[in-house]
Amino acid sequence: MPSDAIPAIFAKTATTYLEAKPHGFEFAFPNAANMASLVNRILRGAEYALPDLPGYAPRLIVDIGANVGAAAVSFALRYPDAEIHCYEPSRHNMAFLARNVATLPHIRSHAYGLSDREQEVDLHLGFGQSMQCSVIPSRETGAATERVTLRRARPELERIGLAAGGALIKLDTEGCELPILTDIAPLLGAVDLLYVEYHSEADRRAIERQLGERFLLATARAHHPHRGLNLYVAQALVAAYPVLDELRLPPSGPAAP
Repeated sequence: MPSDAIPAIFAKTATTYLEAKPHGFEFAFPNAANMASLVNRILRGAEYALPDLPGYAPRLIVDIGANVGAAAVSFALRYPDAEIHCYEPSRHNMAFLARNVATLPHIRSHAYGLSDREQEVDLHLGFGQSMQCSVIPSRETGAATERVTLRRARPELERIGLAAGGALIKLDTEGCELPILTDIAPLLGAVDLLYVEYHSEADRRAIERQLGERFLLATARAHHPHRGLNLYVAQALVAAYPVLDELRLPPSGPAAP
């Protein structure tokens, strides 16, 4: 495919209107396959449902695999004072992302992805829509590719001040989640809330081992075998909000009669 050609999954644009203070705005996305339903689900807060913790707000939000910005916008409307950093390697997705966050000054967009090393790689574009783009070819990617830049995650997140704490991270990179988590392991003590989408059962189990005893699984949704989205809450946040722990039973269960 010529480098200046627009891939089919990005060829048509749709918009949805958001009511937001002090004024509303249009959110644009590439209209292919089920993108409209996915975007609207994210924008209304259904995909990344947040625990109701009175008085809590993250200081920093990091969206790794930001796509066209739906999650970032949803987070920005929920937490208007948070500094938000979006990482998206696809120039086609970035065009939509930049448009969608232009009126939200707390959101900063970075036109590269994150990994556990610095590299230039081929991004395989989605077979049906833009949320399927991945550096790993699969049945969900098509023949079209674009050359993208990936930067090492740990120094990048150190640069934006993750170590200061109070962070929410959303990690959805179509198969690169585990290498990124491994690279930023020394920084995870600064994270309060962590959304991770997994793309294999082996990765899900490895992610659980990586997070260890530092995090509590708060919500989990398996879309299909080898596909799901989990929310992990830092044990330090659980200590600050005991409501997160109120449904816990003792490990031994009820006493025998």
